[in-house]
Amino acid sequence: GNYVLIEYRPTKKAPATLEIPGEISGGKVVRIQQNTFNAQESYTGVYGARMQSIKNIIIPENVRYLGTETFHLLENLETMTIPSTLYFTTEGSRGLGGFMTHCYNIKEFKMPKEGKYVSVKDGVLYNKDKTCVIMYPAAKPQKEYTLPEGLIDINDDAFAYGKYLEEITIPDSVEYIGSWGFMNCENLRKINI
Repeated sequence: GNYVLIEYRPTKKAPATLEIPGEISGGKVVRIQQNTFNAQESYTGVYGARMQSIKNIIIPENVRYLGTETFHLLENLETMTIPSTLYFTTEGSRGLGGFMTHCYNIKEFKMPKEGKYVSVKDGVLYNKDKTCVIMYPAAKPQKEYTLPEGLIDINDDAFAYGKYLEEITIPDSVEYIGSWGFMNCENLRKINI
């Protein structure tokens, strides 16, 4: 059978690199539920503090879905490895955008295998054909960024809290900028359209 991961409650300080299990009792983990890695202490108590040691998260192959705020307030998280199996659609709520919230020190996304629905370019998470930017890492140490030609959507929260971003170039092809697309980008000074 298949499994849904619904809680992460470490009994001691979490490892710096957390490799989420791809199988449990012989069944594949195919979904990680909303708030599974929520480090907000008022929500998770002592477990939230124990999660603050996590710097890298590796999501296993087989995982297709991530819930809203699956990863929340992981203050020291720097990299996330995305599986090739992760599903993304721009229909409805604009897809994956809210899977990670308030992880202000994320520097890059990695994707070792080519995905069917998502892709990573220069550490930034896109849909497969790069018509939608899903998430720009908040702590990506780059002052200027140019979105690719042919991009249509900037996902909800896509650039939220981008603390080093000072200038962005948006191609003419963009038709949609999601809610809070550039929220709290306090150093953003120039948008080229």
